[in-house]
Amino acid sequence: MSLDINNLKIIDASEVPAGMRRTKWDEVFDVIKEGKALVLDPTKVSHTSVRQALRKRQEKGLYKNYYVSMKGPKGAKKIYVVHNQRE
Repeated sequence: MSLDINNLKIIDASEVPAGMRRTKWDEVFDVIKEGKALVLDPTKVSHTSVRQALRKRQEKGLYKNYYVSMKGPKGAKKIYVVHNQRE
């Protein structure tokens, strides 16, 4: 299967649904103070996306004291991004 280059639909980037746009993860992680955790709704953001974003930055030596966890009963799960205190 190949694409017909003459029949591609191009739209303005502002028309892309918010969930499909790139999240500025550095800005998100930076607001989490040491010893605090950010709580995210898994219906708004994928647990895998958060974990991948953090892992990618940790491979570059950033956010070493952070981890991602998902907890809660079925239907009420939450994603936690935790910034551990340094020891």
